[in-house]
Amino acid sequence: MKNSWCIADIIDLEHFLHVDRQQEAEHGQSLRERDRKIFLHSVKHGKLAPNKLDRKSVIKLWLDKRREEREAADKVSLPGQVFQELNRFFQLIFTALGIFVGCSIGWSLLSYSGEEPLNVFISFAVFVLSQLVFFLIFFVIGLYRLKDNSSPCSSILYSMLTDFFIKTAFSLKRYAVQHLSVEQRNSVEAAFGVIKNKEQTYGLLFYWPVFIWIQLFAVSLNVGLCAAILFKVITSDVAFGWQSTLQFSPQAVYDIVEIIALPWSWFVSAELAYPSLAQIEGSRIILKEGMYHLATPDLVSWWPFLCFSLVAYGLIPRLMLFVSGVVAQGRCLAHLDFQQSIFEALLMRMQTPLVTSKGQPSSNETVRQPKIFQQEKVQESAHTDYAKIITVLIPDDIFDSCTRADIESLLGQDPACKIADLYRIGVDFQSDQDVFTALQKNTDSVIPQDFILVQEAWQPPLVEHVTLLKELRKAVGKKNRIQVGLIGKPDRNTIFTPVADESWNVWLQKIQAIGDAFLTQVRLVEDAYE
Repeated sequence: MKNSWCIADIIDLEHFLHVDRQQEAEHGQSLRERDRKIFLHSVKHGKLAPNKLDRKSVIKLWLDKRREEREAADKVSLPGQVFQELNRFFQLIFTALGIFVGCSIGWSLLSYSGEEPLNVFISFAVFVLSQLVFFLIFFVIGLYRLKDNSSPCSSILYSMLTDFFIKTAFSLKRYAVQHLSVEQRNSVEAAFGVIKNKEQTYGLLFYWPVFIWIQLFAVSLNVGLCAAILFKVITSDVAFGWQSTLQFSPQAVYDIVEIIALPWSWFVSAELAYPSLAQIEGSRIILKEGMYHLATPDLVSWWPFLCFSLVAYGLIPRLMLFVSGVVAQGRCLAHLDFQQSIFEALLMRMQTPLVTSKGQPSSNETVRQPKIFQQEKVQESAHTDYAKIITVLIPDDIFDSCTRADIESLLGQDPACKIADLYRIGVDFQSDQDVFTALQKNTDSVIPQDFILVQEAWQPPLVEHVTLLKELRKAVGKKNRIQVGLIGKPDRNTIFTPVADESWNVWLQKIQAIGDAFLTQVRLVEDAYE
């Protein structure tokens, strides 16, 4: 199975996950059945080898299956396809715009009336020096952002281009959007919102397309400038000279030109690489003397130097940045690990056996009592890359009712999971700080860890719950998963009861508002279905 990812895949993945989040409250059981069916069907038919059940393969297969179902249901373009088409469109537009701007600037600056030579200093400043100044400015800004720990995605230019991209996407796809329902249109808009709001999940992945557009424009601009110079030289008699109010000697100008020409002078003949001292002396413009004393060979000796400077300091660096942007985008895609909580929830739905309370079990599923959440026990789970250490935090008022055996029963007996510690929280401020300190010391391991905070869902989330989650995040680091394990209102027999849909939705809204990609909520106790 093809396991490579592209940005269009990521956008479609976010689109389908957004649709599922909207439907989870009303159709949670059917979503679990659908995802479990996709997983079992793939293993059974050999699309997933038992020894290759890594996250990326499983999620990519789920995405491909969802795409197939969508294509069979309707022919409306998915957000990923819209992105691909718009990305190619913007690449073409930026390329054409760069060539047009480069040719226009070059043509206007090289307009020669024949009365006075063109000042090569002005041409060099506009064609080459201006690009180096812009490059230096962005380099300094990049260093500042690196020092300040801020992302390039927060830059004004990036925000402007992405806003323009999204607006253009919907303008050009207006006909297709008109055939979408309100819910579908909201899903598409939410998927495109990934570009601006998913930095924690995907890093700089959505920054690189914008970076590539800019470099395409710069490369095309330099191509246009070079084309304008060559066309002017071929079709007209262009003369270059130099002059300055500052009293530069020809020798000083020669020394500067010789240094500038170092990148190409080693493989280009001296006659083409840069003007000789005599040619520099012969192309000096003195206003009171006019241009009658200037020799044509000296005046035309500058244009090869100007072209080589443009290629060496404008075109080649931009080509290198363009290639580096393409490579960096590929590396971002290759290093996606899908460790965030939303993907963990998807994988759990796929690998968790369905629970039934009556009837004969299918060949792929087993009856499990009690009816609580458990992870897959069969061989397939042992070969996945989901192995993790779980630390459980339990509020003080229910801690004594939650034994280690209870927690292990809730989380299942999957050999890939290991419960490390159970912590009591909520006793007082100091004890909570001691717990956070202990957790901070224990998260230095390279082994990924999961933290489950048990909460009674029937009690609405308060400010103190949000504060606790934020303090927990500080303690365990940015990329360790935190799950809020919800249980329902206790009855006479047990505190481990199913969560009511209303309570689930209240907690879901609060957790989504925190905006932590590695934070999610799970039902510790699942309802049985008939």
